Amino acid sequence: MTATMMVGRPGNPVRAARVAAGLLIACWVVAVVASYVGDASHGFAPKLITAFLLWRVWRGARWSRYVLIGLSAVSAGLAIGLSFAIMLGATGIAVRSLAMFGLYALVGALLCAPPISRLAR
Repeated sequence: MTATMMVGRPGNPVRAARVAAGLLIACWVVAVVASYVGDASHGFAPKLITAFLLWRVWRGARWSRYVLIGLSAVSAGLAIGLSFAIMLGATGIAVRSLAMFGLYALVGALLCAPPISRLAR
């Protein structure tokens, strides 16, 4: 049984599940791009684990969404800390790692979107 929710303009109803599916696919693409920005030699396992957790979010599991949001919060904290370190004059910090942590923080922001939070209810 599926429920239809109004998302977008009243004259153009879009099923919330389609919007949530697009956001979850965007989360996975951003996570894969972030892993390649950080280090291209990473194996397939992190991408597969991320895909599994996002699939669990699609199926309504709250715990996997919370795990991914928590990891994204840690990444956001590291990105902010590295930014402050660079502003204070620290040397030897790879800008690629700053971009990687920023992209992982974006995954957490996407997971906090209303259509995805409706899936976990």
